[in-house]
Amino acid sequence: MPKKPTLRLPKVSFSAIGQILFVLKEIFVIAWSVNPRLVSAVIILNTVWGLTNLPLLYFGKLVIDIVIHGIVSTDKIGAVRMVAIILTLTAAVSFVRQVISRVLRMYQSNLSRRCSAKVEVLLGEKVSGLDIPTLEDSAFKDRYNKVERESSQRVWNLIMPVSDLPGAFFSILSSLVLIFTFNPLIVLVVIALSLPEIMVNARSIKAEYEFETSRSSRYRLWGWTSYYLGRTRNYFEPRILGNAKYLINRLVRLQDEIMSARELIRNKRTRLRSLVDIPNTIFLLLFNIWLFAIALFGRITLGTAQMLYNASTSFQSAFENLIGDLLQIYENYLYMVDLSWVLHLSLRKADGKTVPKRPFTKGVELQGVWFRYPKAKSWILKDVSVEIRPRENIAIVGENGAGKTTLIKLLCGFYQPQKGRILVNGVDISKYKRQAYWKILSVLFQNFEEYPFTARESIGYGDVDRISKTKEVVGAAVQSGIHEFITGLPLKYENPLSKEFEGGIEPSKGQWQRIALARTLFKNGEIVILDEPTSNVDPKAEEEIFDKVIDLTRKKILILISHRFSTVRRADRIFVIDGGRIVEDGSHDDLLAKKGLYAELFKLQAKGYQ
Repeated sequence: MPKKPTLRLPKVSFSAIGQILFVLKEIFVIAWSVNPRLVSAVIILNTVWGLTNLPLLYFGKLVIDIVIHGIVSTDKIGAVRMVAIILTLTAAVSFVRQVISRVLRMYQSNLSRRCSAKVEVLLGEKVSGLDIPTLEDSAFKDRYNKVERESSQRVWNLIMPVSDLPGAFFSILSSLVLIFTFNPLIVLVVIALSLPEIMVNARSIKAEYEFETSRSSRYRLWGWTSYYLGRTRNYFEPRILGNAKYLINRLVRLQDEIMSARELIRNKRTRLRSLVDIPNTIFLLLFNIWLFAIALFGRITLGTAQMLYNASTSFQSAFENLIGDLLQIYENYLYMVDLSWVLHLSLRKADGKTVPKRPFTKGVELQGVWFRYPKAKSWILKDVSVEIRPRENIAIVGENGAGKTTLIKLLCGFYQPQKGRILVNGVDISKYKRQAYWKILSVLFQNFEEYPFTARESIGYGDVDRISKTKEVVGAAVQSGIHEFITGLPLKYENPLSKEFEGGIEPSKGQWQRIALARTLFKNGEIVILDEPTSNVDPKAEEEIFDKVIDLTRKKILILISHRFSTVRRADRIFVIDGGRIVEDGSHDDLLAKKGLYAELFKLQAKGYQ
């Protein structure tokens, strides 16, 4: 059986410190990979900004002491000169801090946007490389949905506090140096009185963490409801059905349920923070009264009292900023854990090493294949054994749910059979390198993509290595019968295929199907798989398309899934699948002569045309 996704994550403590350190490490790695110079500049500028707090405090002390001394001094000009010099230095330092603050905000904004863009790229790379069982796993969908939903907001909320940490830290250090030199015990008391606030916030945010985790499925429901209400691609059906009001009411209930519960947690945290602030506020008030009292008695200068007063106020402000930054980092722990979980997911199955050889000397062979989807109890495919020869075109028919599309998914290597194996050109497909194996497959899925970009790109995406070869793109369009439609567009092959872009048009379902077929043919794979390729095309056009397709794939293996017997009867051989088993095999005439399931289905469809 396939194993669950494995993780390569460090063990992370559920303590506040453990979470903060984890987030710091993860965001730093992402930021450093984006722009090391920008990260270095932010750290250095923040450090300088924090350190300049010390000279400002000291300059303030000197000005007051010089003014007081100058009042009774005979050299008042000298006192004015000294005050002017110190005030000039103060203005210069303040100006530098102001410039640093402006530059920092610009750098932080740039870094945040670049990190958000980087996360988009990382997620795109990861999702495009994950196997299908992982992508379809409900646990993965829950966590990935949260990452998608919160990426833009969370990255900004992380970059700002993380980059502010050096400034807050060195501002605190500057204040502590002055207070510590005056009386070390005061520093210990201030820190001790700040601990209750840290504990209150840590507990509250842990409660939010648990709340967010427990509401994962509700968030997904919120996201899907909002998506169906807000998207612009399909606005006809909701109007006919009249379900918009119902969906809006459902969205309002979900929003109120989630936001009300979250607000209760945050309201409680605000009340508790206000309570634990009281002792700290009283202490700082008494400390500052004491400072100016001893200054009046001449034990310290008024300038020293003012400096220590400003230092304590600066400490309180910087410490609160530091705690706020750390708590904001702590608050984003859940997002970073989910993001790291996604980015560190490894494949359930190791990649092979063999590269397929072309052209094929052998065909496709399924040997006793059994398969059921993860967590499902019933088998979808049961002991399927078939052999397809090189350069043979075959069709697979059967009723809905018989296992036709599942068979194709296994042949594509998206899933692994629980029993048996699948050989392509004599090699078990599990031995092939995935990317190399997929290069030999040209597959038109029933639920194909409708790329809204230019017509040339939409076809050329079949083989991006040859996307610039316009003549070959046009050739594929001719083969699928969509060339005339494209050349009739204002911009021809450079015309966007969506009204969301200027000058864009919306192809019909049948036209989209021809474009997707052209994309499949453009890839020029060794095995061509078409799953209901003409379900939206009229019968006359279908016959024309298949005459071309069969002719184009004479030197390839063609596998066709279709409900239209007018199409499948052209195949060299037809496999009839029922209940997950191949119950009949032969040409159209052979199967009609057997008077089995194929003959029954054929007659039922033919009767519908009479």
